[in-house]
This record gives sequence, C-alpha cells and structure tokens, in this order.
Amino acid sequence: MSESLCDRCRDPGACCRRFPLSVWFWDHMPITQQWHEMRERQGLWQGRPIPFVPIEPDRRWPDRRKAGMSQWLFRCEALGSDGRCTIYSVRPDAPCKLYLPAEDQMCAMFSTPEVILERYRRRKAERKAVIKRPLHD
Repeated sequence: MSESLCDRCRDPGACCRRFPLSVWFWDHMPITQQWHEMRERQGLWQGRPIPFVPIEPDRRWPDRRKAGMSQWLFRCEALGSDGRCTIYSVRPDAPCKLYLPAEDQMCAMFSTPEVILERYRRRKAERKAVIKRPLHD
C-alpha cells in the first residue's frame, strides 16, 4: 500500500480545523442568530450528528438585490489529538471523502516544494495530452 500525502503531512488535521461549507445566510440576520440556527439545523448523517461545528463567518457576497449572503467556517469535532480523523471509515462524503489533498490552501502541504513540483508535472502532462489530440476524428 502506497503512502498518501496525508501520511507525510507537516500539520495533520489543519484541513479539518478550519474549512468553509456552503451554508448561507442573508447578511441582515445577526451573527448570533446565524450560529444558533446552524446548530439547530445540524442534521443527522448516517444516524449521527454531523461532526462539524461553526466557528465564524468567512466570506460575504452581495446578491442582485445587494442584500448579501455569508458563508461560514467550520471545524470538525472528530479529529483526534494526533490530528487524524477518528471516524475515517464512516466520515461524511462532503467535504471529507471528496477533499483532495494539496489541491487548495486548506492543505498544509499545498505550498511544499514536492507538491508544487508534482502539480507542475501533472499539469504539463495534461497539456501534452491535449496538444496530441487530433482536431477532428
């Protein structure tokens, strides 16, 4: 079995201590009300409460009516003291199973030389593959 990038992580669990989710609220709603509403709506996933806890608002976007919406940052309560997932085999699909290490700045390995070089090689190979394709079948 090959070693994953997560096995070599310089800050295990960094990606799960502070991450955005697509939870939106109109800006006119007070922050405390948004937080309480998120905790009340925290649904069940596979018969258990979702392990994500809201931390703070992250981004704000104006809508067409300039009312504005807020996106929130979360942390996962399922991290162990070693920064590893304690519910790995039954973790949620999103964002956990769908997250790709080193694909964004949430990953502690995003800007390491080895990862930058790997991304460069992968993108170079993808460009070569596109160039080699015939224009017409």
